[in-house]
Amino acid sequence: MKRCNPYTRLMVSAVAGALTALPGLAGGASGSSGSSPHHEATPITLRLDDGLVIGRRDGDSEAFLGLPYAQPPVGEARWRAPRAASRLHGVRDARTPGPVCMQPMAPRGPEATLAQRPMSEDCLTLNIWRPLQRQHHALPIMVWLHGGAFRLGAGSLYLYNGAALAARQAILVTVNYRLGPFGFLAHPALNRDDEPGVNHGLLDQIAALRWIQDHARQLGGDPQRITLFGESAGGASVGYLMTTPLAKGLFHRAIIQSGALDLPERTRQQGEQTAARLLAPVAGPAPTAEDLRQLPARVLIDLPWQRQDTMPMVDGQVVRKPMRQAFRDGDAAPMPLLIGSNDAESGFFPPAWSQAVVQQLGDRWAAVRAQMPLPPAAGEAERAQRLATDVFATLPTWQVAQAHAGQAPVYLYRYGHVAAAQRGHAAGAIHTAELPLLFTPEGVGHPAREDAFVAAALQRWWTHFAHSGRPTPRHDRWPRLTAHAPRLMWIDAAGGQAITVPDRTWLDILALHPDVHAN
Repeated sequence: MKRCNPYTRLMVSAVAGALTALPGLAGGASGSSGSSPHHEATPITLRLDDGLVIGRRDGDSEAFLGLPYAQPPVGEARWRAPRAASRLHGVRDARTPGPVCMQPMAPRGPEATLAQRPMSEDCLTLNIWRPLQRQHHALPIMVWLHGGAFRLGAGSLYLYNGAALAARQAILVTVNYRLGPFGFLAHPALNRDDEPGVNHGLLDQIAALRWIQDHARQLGGDPQRITLFGESAGGASVGYLMTTPLAKGLFHRAIIQSGALDLPERTRQQGEQTAARLLAPVAGPAPTAEDLRQLPARVLIDLPWQRQDTMPMVDGQVVRKPMRQAFRDGDAAPMPLLIGSNDAESGFFPPAWSQAVVQQLGDRWAAVRAQMPLPPAAGEAERAQRLATDVFATLPTWQVAQAHAGQAPVYLYRYGHVAAAQRGHAAGAIHTAELPLLFTPEGVGHPAREDAFVAAALQRWWTHFAHSGRPTPRHDRWPRLTAHAPRLMWIDAAGGQAITVPDRTWLDILALHPDVHAN
C-alpha cells in the first residue's frame, strides 16, 4: 500500500481542521438539498498551488465562490490597474460569493436583488462551477462577463448560476469587475504615464482572464480552450477584449449576446472634462489624485452621472479605437465568434428610450419610417421599438459579424423565443430574454416544456462551441456566416432553423445614419 508523504498528511489534517471550524461543515461538508448521504459527507475541495479551497455542491456541479483574482482596488489602489492577488496560504472557505462592486441601487430587474448583498470596492472576485463527475482531465473553460450598462450587476447575481452549463462538461467562471465611476473614469489628476489607460473595468476582466489562464490546469481545465462570453455590456466587453492587444492569448473563442456594440464611445479628453465638472462640487476645482482617492465611495456613486459618462472610452491604450472600427480594420483576434441578438430588444426598456432614438433622426425620420420592413398598419410605438431594437443590437451585431467573418469562423443567430413567463407582456424576445434559459438557475420556477426544450438547445450549442469552436457537430446544421451565404440560426420554440439573414436592405439603410445611437 502506498504511504502518504508528509505534505499529504499535513493537507489532510488542515482540511479536517478547517471543515470542523467552518460554520455548517462540522462533521462533514453539507450538500445542496437532495444530495445523497455520500455527497453530504464528502468535502468539496479545490487544490490550488498556494492553498486549498473549500466549496459546496450545486446540483450536479461543485461551486467555489468569491475567489479573489486581484488585490483590493481600495485606497491608493483606487483607479489603478489591478495587481495580482495575494497568495492564499492555507485553507479558504469559498461557499459564499464575495461582495458586489459599488453601484447605484437598481429600481427593478434582477439587479435590484443586489441591494440585499454586501457592497464594497473590495470586490474583484470570481466564481467557479465544475461538474462533479468530470469525463476529461482538461475541460473547456467558459468565462462569463455580466451586463448592466457598465454600472450595475455582479458575476454572483442569482441569474448567472453556472451549475447547469458546468454539468455539460465545462468549467464555468463568472467575474466581478469595477463599475461606474470606479471602473471607467478619466480625470486630469489621474493622468499617469505608467498606468495603462482609464478603462479599469476592462483591465479587471483582463486580470481575471490571466488568473484563469494561470490556474486552468488546477481547475481541471484546458488553458487552450477558454471561451469568453457575455451579454449586453458583458457582450461589449468581449468585443473590446477581442480587439485589445492587452488580452492577446488569454482566450480563444468568443460569444457576444445582445452586445452593447453601439456605445457612444468618448475620447479620454471628453471623459476628463465630464469628470472634472461633476467632481468639482465634492473635490474642489483642482483636486489631487490623493484628494480623489479619499472621497467616500457613496459620494462618487451619488453624483449625477449620465449613462455614457461611465462607459468604456477610447484611451489609446486599452481601447485604441472605437470597437466597430477595430473590427472593420481587422484588429480583432482571429478566433471563432458566436454572435447574435434578440428580435425585440427594446421591449426591455421604457418607451421613452425607443422614442429618443426616433428623435435623433429628426427630419430624416419620415424617409426612414417609409422604408421600415413593417406592415402599413403598424403603429408609431411599434415602429419606434423596431427602430431602437435594430439601432441598438441588430445592425451593430450584423456589422461586427460581417467584419469578423473575413478573419475567422462566425456563427450568427437571432433569438425570438418568448418564454411562458413573458407571454402577454412582450411582443417578442426582449433584451436579456435568453438568460434564464441559458443558465436555468434554481429558484426561478419550473420552465414550461417548450422553455425547457429551448434551454437545453442553448446550453448544448454554447457548450459545444466551447468544446470545439462551432455550435453544432454538423456544419450544415448551423452554417458559418460567409459573404456568399449570409445565413443565421433563428431560435424559437421549435429549436433552431438556419435561414438567410432577413431585412438586409433595411440594415443597409440604417447604416447610413451612424450618428444615431440607442445607448
